[in-house]
Amino acid sequence: MCSGAIDITSSFGQAAGTVMNTGPYDNTNATHHATDPTNGFECFGEPTGSGTAPTIDNSLWFSFVGDGNLYLIETGQCDPASANYIDDGDTQIAIYSGTCGSLVPVICNEDGPSATATSYPAGLSFRPEVGVTYYMMIDGFRFISGATNALSTGEFCILVNRMPDVTCGDPTVSAGTTTATATQICNGEAVSFTSTGVASPNVGDFFGASWAITTIDLMGDIANLTDPAQLIATYTAVSPASANSVLTFTNDLSFIDGGNIPFGTYYWTRIVYGMATQADPTVPVTFLSDLTLSPTCTFVGTSQVVTVYEPNDPACTVSAPDAITSVFSITNLYPVPVKNELNVSLSSVENTTVNVLVRDVLGRVTASTNFSAVAGANNISLKLNNQPAGVYSVTVTDGNNVAVSKFVKE
Repeated sequence: MCSGAIDITSSFGQAAGTVMNTGPYDNTNATHHATDPTNGFECFGEPTGSGTAPTIDNSLWFSFVGDGNLYLIETGQCDPASANYIDDGDTQIAIYSGTCGSLVPVICNEDGPSATATSYPAGLSFRPEVGVTYYMMIDGFRFISGATNALSTGEFCILVNRMPDVTCGDPTVSAGTTTATATQICNGEAVSFTSTGVASPNVGDFFGASWAITTIDLMGDIANLTDPAQLIATYTAVSPASANSVLTFTNDLSFIDGGNIPFGTYYWTRIVYGMATQADPTVPVTFLSDLTLSPTCTFVGTSQVVTVYEPNDPACTVSAPDAITSVFSITNLYPVPVKNELNVSLSSVENTTVNVLVRDVLGRVTASTNFSAVAGANNISLKLNNQPAGVYSVTVTDGNNVAVSKFVKE
């Protein structure tokens, strides 16, 4: 418990670039105490990584006095290596100021920068204030699957690395390069964003990197990022920033659901920041939105655009280049290539009202019209004067039937 915290202040104050390795510490017989805090560990991932019900289970407490320098604090293997290393290296860290019994949350971390696909040590960058006493709780992760209730227990060491300062104007600071595996995803499909070459400043109270989802291309401008009308969501604020990372988004209705967040076209952007401050001192920083970003020390990467389709969207239900239904079909598109006006020849077996949509290769609707089709031959015209050259598709649907064909505009 907090009152029995192990003092590790001697691990701080070393030269920049020096790592102090202390331990081993064993949480096998550690338990949750009634005096443990009830907040400040919201970033913990229980159960099963969802973070919906974080818990304190088998925690150890440590204390240290700040000296104003910047540190990367991680758990990891000891030197020499421990034969009883904690299961999967899986730890969680929460740091508090204040006093035992009246702790104030400062920062927490679930998986640090050294985490991999098979090992999950916690780690965070932190600049403790001079003379302030901090209390650090290190907890083992609880994994629940069916009837299995597993706790990560065993030995670990604490690695304290004093980091050199990288200022906002340092020429190495960069939001890196981002690529995406898709520009449109149907229900059940996923897109992965790969970010490389990221380097963040490490000055100020908070610094690191994250991702943002917006309704517009940020165009490298922080003003667009901080506009609540454009910002949809942010991801976990990771400090220090990883040079390379992969983010995957799955269109499974868990986030973009057509309700609070409608289906449509969104932009994913890598954000690198320094000199950020805590937006609400009572809420520990977990997501980028928990921070107030500095206009002069925030770096916005290139936005990647992806259209997220709703279930049964015609763009997803049609697999052939030209789809023909039993009610109507597209018999011709002309002229080829299209210049300023597209003519759609439609054959229908009955009178029906249809919606005609033109989409670009990103799935965005660039032109549309409603048309009352009659049984037999029909001609539908759409003005495309202002559309750039490229490959497009035209979709005709009455809500139950659909016909799709592609064309080229010059």
